[in-house]
This record gives sequence, structure tokens and C-alpha cells, in this order.
Amino acid sequence: MSSLQRHIAVVTDTTANLIAQLRELHLLREEVRKAEEFYAEQSQVPIDEKDTTHHRVPTADQTKVDFQ
Repeated sequence: MSSLQRHIAVVTDTTANLIAQLRELHLLREEVRKAEEFYAEQSQVPIDEKDTTHHRVPTADQTKVDFQ
């Protein structure tokens, strides 16, 4: 392999690595953007709506209905 061919191989390898890093950076930026949007939306929700206790399954005593 000539010196020029080795140089071309190094440049090609470096270029491929840089492209892979740019793609990863793009994906990470997209994840950060989505997380920022999510937390911005969550901060606008009133405190009572953030309470997750309303998602609990009611106990048997809480589901009884008295029809008298």
C-alpha cells in the first residue's frame, strides 16, 4: 500500500468516525429537546394534578356502594 493510499484510508476512517459522532450528537440533542419539552409541560401542571395518588386502585371498602 502506498503512502497516498494509507493517507486516504486514514482520512476515510476519520471521516466515518466523525459522521458517527455527529449522528450520535444529533440523537442526544433530540433526546434533550424532548426531555426539556416534557419537563416544561410538567412544570405547568398544577401541583394537585401532579399527585399520583389518584392512580391507585381503590380498595374493596372504597368501591362499595350503598343503594338504600
